Amino acid sequence: MEAEQKPNREITYQVGWKKGTIRLGSQNPPPDKAEDASGRLHAILRLMERYLWRPAPFVSERWLSYVLWAVPVVSFIASLALVFALVRAE
Repeated sequence: MEAEQKPNREITYQVGWKKGTIRLGSQNPPPDKAEDASGRLHAILRLMERYLWRPAPFVSERWLSYVLWAVPVVSFIASLALVFALVRAE
């Protein structure tokens, strides 16, 4: 027995939440995935340029040394406070 070949056959699929169809025997070529990925990459880069890659606020040299010395001290004190809070919680 020979299987019949249908020229415009559609196959539906579902992967996770995404559904789609594949058309066999159609004359239109599938869209190029590289163009879609490149457009997505450009959108991500624009987002990063707009929101993430901004100049940092400037701290004067006089205050910079105070800030650099204060950050480790404040971090150590905050760590000690968290440890004591965990010990008291028991």
